[in-house]
Amino acid sequence: MTGVILAGGQGVRIGGDKPQVKLGGRPLLQWAVDAMQHAVPRIVIAVAPGQQLPSLKSRVPVGVCEDLLPGRGPLSGIYTALRCADAGHVLAIPCDAPLIAPELLRLLLERRNGFDAVIPEAGGRLQTAIGVYARSSIHAMTEVLNSDDRSVRALLQRLDVNVVAEAEVRTADPELRSFVNVNTPQELDAVEALLSPARARRA
Repeated sequence: MTGVILAGGQGVRIGGDKPQVKLGGRPLLQWAVDAMQHAVPRIVIAVAPGQQLPSLKSRVPVGVCEDLLPGRGPLSGIYTALRCADAGHVLAIPCDAPLIAPELLRLLLERRNGFDAVIPEAGGRLQTAIGVYARSSIHAMTEVLNSDDRSVRALLQRLDVNVVAEAEVRTADPELRSFVNVNTPQELDAVEALLSPARARRA
């Protein structure tokens, strides 16, 4: 099992290199590493060709793989990780969801056996930014990445997917904060505000 953090997006709406953007004094990418390291024995960061990353701390090994099919969206990062990693499954998360609960990641991994993919459901829809993918899904990924619709949803239509219902997701993440994304300066400010009460309680 390998964790993959998708860090190759352009970050246009937030004004630049999203993995480097600071939240609470730490790069967004570090927040993703912090969550992932509690769920998997090793991590791969999928990046755009030539992309520079911030300095990171991790208690598990961290590798970097350049996107094998750049410009084709997040699915290409998952495909790259499966090709690079010597693992039967990869657990994929974005670098822009800093409040991901490690308990949710462990729950998804527990549900992987016998399926091509495991995807959480929340708010009445599939939360496709977070998921587990088996090596058996590579062929379908290749087909989708060479099609007109390169979305994760298009891939899932071709796979045997275990959808983890919201009620079960909430046992691991009661407030569903794992699905809070930071795509704009305003969303960054909103997450900072969410974190402030917790900091005040620790002070």
